[in-house]
Amino acid sequence: MLDESNKTHKLLGFLDAKELIGFSYVIIADNCLYIMYLAINKLFRNKGYGSEVINILDKFYKPQTIYLSVEKPNGKDENRRIKFYQKNGFVLSGIQFDWLGTILIPMCKHKYDEKHLIKFLQKFFPEGKDYEDINIKT
Repeated sequence: MLDESNKTHKLLGFLDAKELIGFSYVIIADNCLYIMYLAINKLFRNKGYGSEVINILDKFYKPQTIYLSVEKPNGKDENRRIKFYQKNGFVLSGIQFDWLGTILIPMCKHKYDEKHLIKFLQKFFPEGKDYEDINIKT
């Protein structure tokens, strides 16, 4: 794992041997890890690397909760992304919010507390607005 970071925001690269297989941009604060971005090189997708990256982040940082957000499903790609995260222990939070014109649905792994999530999002996504409860089917 390569780490280019400051105290709360980290850009991490993940290697297999010496080959970059993917990277992640995360926020670490308030005993939580928020996965802002997770990307796996197309050549390495569907080989377990995405799941392994999530496991590495979980074991290395040992957060009380892991959060991430996905775009509100309106097609096959978004549903596939949600199912991938569900397979890796994440659950839909039941809320959505507008961040710069994109509707995002937070997901969490481990302990979920809606008030804590919203406070965390407002701290690190100050442009976020229109937090509302939703019922989504995947």
